[in-house]
Formats: sequence, structure tokens, C-alpha cells
Amino acid sequence: LKSAISPLPANLGQLHALEALVLEEVLRIRELPETLGQLQRLRIFSLKSSWIDFLPQSLPHLTSLTSLSLDIPRPEVLPENVGQLSRLQNFKLDAPSVTGLPGSIILATALQELSLDRLRNVTALPEQFGQLTSLEVLRLADISQLTHLPESLGQLAKLRVLTLLRCEQLQQLPDSLVLLFSLERLDVDLCERLGALPDAMGDGLQGLTELRLVHCKALAHLSPSFSGLSSLETLEIQHAESLTGSLPEGLCSLGNLRKLELASIPHLPSLPALALTLTRLMVSNCKGITQLPEAIGRLGALEELRISNLDGLKCFPKALLALPRLRHLVVKECGGLKALLGDEEAEGAEGDVGSSQTADAVLPSLQLPSLVLPSLQLPSLVLPSLVLPSLVLPSLVLPSLVLPSLVLPSLQLPSLVLPSLQLPSLVLPSLQLPSLVLPSLQLPSLVLPSPQQPSLASLVMTDLPFKALGPSLGHLPSLQSLALMHMPALLSLPDSISHLSRLQELHLSSSKAMEALPGAVGHLSGLIRLYLADLESLCALPESIGQLNSLKYLEISSCSKLYQLPKSFPELPKLQSCVFYDLNILFIPEDFWKLSSLKSLFLVKLHCLRCLPESFSQLPRLEQLKISHCYWLDKLPPCLRDMPSLPGFLIQKCPLLSTARSMIVYGSAYVGDGEAREELLDRWEERCWQVAEEGDSDDEGDGREELGGVMSSEHDEFEEEEEFEEEWDEEDEGSEEWDEEDEGEADEEDEEEAEECQEEEGSDGEEWEGVVELRGRREEGEGREGMLGSERGEQGEGRIA
Repeated sequence: LKSAISPLPANLGQLHALEALVLEEVLRIRELPETLGQLQRLRIFSLKSSWIDFLPQSLPHLTSLTSLSLDIPRPEVLPENVGQLSRLQNFKLDAPSVTGLPGSIILATALQELSLDRLRNVTALPEQFGQLTSLEVLRLADISQLTHLPESLGQLAKLRVLTLLRCEQLQQLPDSLVLLFSLERLDVDLCERLGALPDAMGDGLQGLTELRLVHCKALAHLSPSFSGLSSLETLEIQHAESLTGSLPEGLCSLGNLRKLELASIPHLPSLPALALTLTRLMVSNCKGITQLPEAIGRLGALEELRISNLDGLKCFPKALLALPRLRHLVVKECGGLKALLGDEEAEGAEGDVGSSQTADAVLPSLQLPSLVLPSLQLPSLVLPSLVLPSLVLPSLVLPSLVLPSLVLPSLQLPSLVLPSLQLPSLVLPSLQLPSLVLPSLQLPSLVLPSPQQPSLASLVMTDLPFKALGPSLGHLPSLQSLALMHMPALLSLPDSISHLSRLQELHLSSSKAMEALPGAVGHLSGLIRLYLADLESLCALPESIGQLNSLKYLEISSCSKLYQLPKSFPELPKLQSCVFYDLNILFIPEDFWKLSSLKSLFLVKLHCLRCLPESFSQLPRLEQLKISHCYWLDKLPPCLRDMPSLPGFLIQKCPLLSTARSMIVYGSAYVGDGEAREELLDRWEERCWQVAEEGDSDDEGDGREELGGVMSSEHDEFEEEEEFEEEWDEEDEGSEEWDEEDEGEADEEDEEEAEECQEEEGSDGEEWEGVVELRGRREEGEGREGMLGSERGEQGEGRIA
């Protein structure tokens, strides 16, 4: 019941068949009838009321009740015999005024889920609380005066989930907590005075799979017994300002740990040894961490790595690329990071991706004047560090070779070629060669097995101080999504980006120093989505962009120095959706009609655009068109409405096209105001959604990976801002003055002229400009254009120039 009925009928108890009663937001009910207890079949009772002062004493007579929910801020006491609800399984209580729980609650032995919220006057739970032996889920939230939990808590043998939320005075957990052998999840959040966890925690909670310690500001240390949490899969420690020293070293022995999140632990000096089973690692706002351990390269199961707000971090370990399953890498707001993925040693040396594989052996100086080895066998060979600048070995086979001790202080190989090299296993624990000269060396067959390729599929870098990215970016052959955002010093992308043959999505935004994209972008044959936003210095797109044969979605926004599109732009064969927003583009290419797959086109805030090309109406598949805030646009193609694929289009705030603030053209009809216009707007929006859904269904097989929602935030904001808005924005100030004086008269004249145009269109079909443009009287249109020019001053003229 959600109404204002008052009061409930006294004969409510005569509803003998009633099984569920829900009273919510019943503002005028101040009491419940005592006959409520006669509802012997009632199984579910939910009450939410701000006016009830007390509960009926007959409430415990509901012997069939299995679920009880009470949200009652006014009552100070509960019925003492509430524990007689012998079948009660789920009890939720939200009662800020209640001063204590009735002692009989421990008799509700069938209770499985108990949630106590906002019991702000309760200081303790009953000491016999452990008698609720069937309890599986316990939630204590906003019990601000609770200082401790009863020791009998350890008797809850079936308890699986324990949640402590905003218990501000709680200082410690009972030692009996370690006896909860069935506990699977422990969630402690905003218990700011909790100073420690039980020392023997790891000795008893063998079934614990998830542990969250969030906003426990007084937590000073973690027990070494953590290594005993053998079933732990998720560990989150956040906002532990008092936690000092390193985390327990035993974390590396947690054989089931999958997710580790460490956030806002300012005194954490370094990461501990990590469990090899980790699949997700998140580290943020830990100011004491200056480097990631090299051992991170041994996390063979790691799939996602997120690093943010580590100002002391200088570089990433080289072994990061060797992680075989790493799919998602996010690096954010690391102001001290100088390079990524070892680029500090390879800066300026792009190299060939095929020959720049991981080489762990170093031979700085080796001279071989003459050496002939027709057959050499090395069953086991290991070279931790080896560098061969130039080596020529036509054929080398080493089936078996054992070198227990080998040292090469000086080895030089000025020219070395290895057409074929096979080294299944090579171990050189110690090798010493004080002086070795081999002028000529011939090896018939030599094969080197290819190292494992990095599997990184998603890379997000944001708020970093990089001026350039090194060539290692091109050494990620599995990369599918790349986002570089809020990197104001970034000047360019490396040419090695052309080697990312599987890249499907590229997002560049808020890089104020980037003036151009490299021509290598055109080699991204698999690119499907391209987003360029807020690139203030970008003045040109490469001509090679026309080679993006897989590109379907393109959005370019807020690139103020981009004045023209490349000539190759219309050569994009699969482009389906195109958004140009807040640009100073002077013109649209004449051969724009060649975009044979284009279905959706948005032209918004193109400040210098004067007209669309005549061939624009030849786009064969265009289904969605929106033109908005193009203040200097004064001409549309005359045959635009005759496009068979375009059911209608929207024009907003293009004052030189029409005296109307906005208009929609659907088929051959124009509607300026009223219910008919709203109906057409709904039909246009419905068609837009239909086109969008069709576009999404076309990409079901493209294997696009999510980036956490960061890829299209600018586009979403644009959609919300521009969707059929009713008010002029700041750039419309020049036209508002005219509107205030002549709005009423101009609207009437526009409607009259629209009717005349529609009549003429019905007779000869040649007055399309009258229907679409609705320019009004020629003299008034020219006067308004002059007013707009004077209001904008020299800004508009400078853009057009």
C-alpha cells in the first residue's frame, strides 16, 4: 500500500488467506491494529513509515512469518517477545530511535539473514548472540555507539557473510572470530577506530574467500598469520592511513588469490612478494612506492594491471611485457614516470619489431677470426643476458653441449648473421674466456625459438608527463584498444604504431601539444573506432587516413586548429558513423558522397562552415543527419530531401538557414511548433536509436574490448548536451537580441511562408529551399547576418579567413 489511508481497518485480522503485507510510505498511519497478529498465514511483512510510534504487541503471534522488514524511525522499543517468531528467516531492522534489541531475539533460531541498520542508540548486542546458530548473513550498519562485538559471535558456525559498515566506535573484533570456519566474506568499511584484526586470523578462517578493509584509518598492522588464509581470492585494503611497514610477506603463499587492490596507503614502502595466481592487481595513491618489483614478470596469470597516483614511480619493469596473459593495462596520474615499458633505454631507436624481441644475453665484445663448427650439439643452453650486434651463422645445430663454468669478460662479434638457429635449451652457469678471437665462424644451421609475444589487449594511459612514447609501443602485437588521455606534453605518436595490426580502437584526447598524427596511422588496417578530442594544436590529419579500410566510427571534436580534412577522407570504404563537433573546418570535400557506407552524420558547432557540397545528397545510405550550431551555414544541397535512405533530419540553431530556432524535416514535411512537431521529434529520435542499434549489431564479431567506460565519455557528454536542447548557449548571445525584439512577428511570418512553401511543393515540387531553409524575408536574413557578424566582432571573420 502506497497511499495516505488512515487508519488501517480494525478487522484487518479477518484476511485469513493473506500471505504478504507491504506498507510503504503510508504517512498518516500512526498505529497498527492489534488484530494484525491474527494473520496466521502471513509469511512476508514489510513496514516503512515515519509516523508509527509503536508496534502492536500481537506482532510475535505471526507464527508463519518468514520475512520481516521494519523501517521505523520513531519507535523506541520493539515487542519483547519478538523471538517467538520461530519460522523467521530474514529480519531487516532500520530503527534509529530503538535503544536496544530485545533479549528474546536469540530465540529466533531459524533466522538466516539479519540486517541491523541505523540503530544509533544501541551500544551492544546480546551476549548470547551466538545462539542464532542458523545465521548465515549478518550486516551491522550505522550502529554508531557499538564499541565491541560479543565473544559468542564465534559460535555462529554457519555464518558465511559478515559486514560491518560505519560502526564508528568499534575498536576491535573478538578473538572468537577465528572460529567462524564457514565465513566466506568479511567486509569492514568506515570503521575508523578499528585498530587491529585478531592475530590468529589466518589460523582459523580457512574458508574466507573475500576480505575488504576500507576506510579503517586506525588500522596499524596486519598479522603475519595472513599467510594462512589459504582460500582467499580477493583482498582489498583502501584508505589505511595508519598502516605502517610492509604487508605480510606470506601473501605470496596465498595459492588462490586472484584480486589484490591497494589504495591510499601512504606509508606502504613497497609491494610485497605477490602470489603467482593473481589475475587483477590495482595499486593507487601509495606515495611510498617508488618502483614495481622485477618479480612482477613472474605473475604468469595476471590479466589486468591498474596503476594510478604513484608520484614516486620512475619506470616500469622490463619484465612487464613478458607477462603472457596481461590483457588490460591502465596507467594514470604518475607524475614522476619518465618512460613506459623500458623505453628509457630504447629512446630514439625504433628498430624493427621483428628483430626487437626480448634478448637477455649480452656479448659486448667478441672476436672470432676463424672458427668452423660443422656439427655442434647443445642439449641445454641458458643465456640470461646476450647481445649480438651482428652475427652471421648460415647453419648451426647444437644437440648437446654442457658448459658448467664459462666466463666471457671480453667478447666481440662485429658481424654475425643467424639465418637458422635452434637452441632448445642452453645453460651457462659460469663461463670465463679472458681472450677469444674467431676471425671466421661457419655454422650450417642455427635456429633460435621465437619468444612469447605479449598478449596485452587494452592499454590506457592518462595524466602522464610523457613528451613521446618509445618504440616499444609497437611491440604489442595483440593490442586492440589504446587510449591516451590528458597527456598535455605528448608531442606525437611513434612510427612503430603501424605495427599494431590488431588495434581496433584508438582514443586520443587532451594532448595539447600534439600537432599531427604520424602517417603510420594509415597502416592500422584493423582500426574500427577513432576518437580525437581536445587536441588544441592538431592542425592536420595525415593523408594516409584514407587507408583505414576497416574504420567504421569516427569522432573529431574540439580541435580548434583543424581547418580541413585530408583529400583521402572520402576514401574510407566502411565508415558508418561520423561526428564533427566544435571545429573550424572551412568546407566539406566535394567527393564526400564516396562514403558509400555512411549511415549517421552529426555536424555540430562547425564555426566556419558556409555550405555543404552539392554532391552531399548522393550519399546512398545516409539514415541519420543532424546539423546544429553552425551559425555561418547558409546553404543546403537542394536535393537533400530526395535521398531515398534519409527519412528525416534535424537542424538546430543555424540562424542563416531559418528564423526558427530549431526544425525537423521528416519526409517532405516541416513542422515548427506544437504537438505535431513533438511527434516528429519522437519519430526522429526513435529512428536514431534504430540506426545506432543496427550499427552495434554489425560489430558483434569485431572483438572489441571494454576500456572501463573511458573510451567514449566525451561523446556521451556531447549527446546529453545537444539532445534537442531548448535554450541558446553562450555563443547565441548575438542572435538573442534580435529574437527578443522580433520573435513573435518572425515566427508568424515563418509559419505563413512554410505553409506557402508546402503548397507550392505540392503543386510543382521545386520549392525545396523554402521548406528546408525557411529563410524568411531576404532583407531580414541579410540584416541578421550582419548583426551576427557585428556581435562576434572579428572572431568569425578571422575563422573564415
